[in-house]
Amino acid sequence: MSAGPTPGSPSGRRAWRALAGVGVAVALGGGARIALGHPAPGAAGAGVTAPTRPWVTVPVPGDLGVEVVPGPATSPLAIVYLHGLCGNPLAFEPWAAAAARVGTLLSLHGDTPCKGRGKAGRREWSTDFARIDRRVSAALAAVSAWRTAEGKGVALDATAVGLIGYSQGARRAESLAALLPARYPRVALIAQMDEPGVEKLGHTRRLLLVAGELDRRDHIVSGAHKLAQAGVDVRFELLPGARHGEYGPQAQNVMARALDWLYTEVP
Repeated sequence: MSAGPTPGSPSGRRAWRALAGVGVAVALGGGARIALGHPAPGAAGAGVTAPTRPWVTVPVPGDLGVEVVPGPATSPLAIVYLHGLCGNPLAFEPWAAAAARVGTLLSLHGDTPCKGRGKAGRREWSTDFARIDRRVSAALAAVSAWRTAEGKGVALDATAVGLIGYSQGARRAESLAALLPARYPRVALIAQMDEPGVEKLGHTRRLLLVAGELDRRDHIVSGAHKLAQAGVDVRFELLPGARHGEYGPQAQNVMARALDWLYTEVP
């Protein structure tokens, strides 16, 4: 099967947008494949129910507390969430139940205070990736201790950690995956502002790329195409009705299917 129109061409953009609405796997040149799609109402994941206030704040010695959505007691999988620029560490709430089905979600607060009017209390991410990784380790240790002490479940695996980043957090997640591919083998980049690159993500075991329907996404689809051609196991998902900074009305359904693929299906 030929690769067909490229994502960057007008015809390619139309084709990929159409495909993103029906959920298919598209064969690319060289035998590479990329899965695209979002679930329609009633599709897989539609039965996930969001609980009231699904998170708890776990203290981390020497650092800010980490927001935690407890996952299955028997699962050691930890999924770290990095919020956007001066964004909300609780932005995951619309799809918290989807994450909790597969692992324990840990949302860190950015390591640098935001500056400027109206940004008091907001935080962003530096480019000190060693520091961010150390904070991840500290958070994992604190949450593991909390889980075992409170009878919430087994200790979390700190050697193979799931990673999800939104916007600026996606940029940092991409860099962490590039620097430490064995520690962060399965990565989700949501609303990334730059094209996801093969040079950073070429060793990622499994990659999820997500964009809002009302946000820029041509660069993400283009990156997905190139990553698939390079042999990366990559999937693109669309969040219906979502602008930048939003997850949209179908967040729970879309993320349930996407996270099941990312963290429970065997490549």
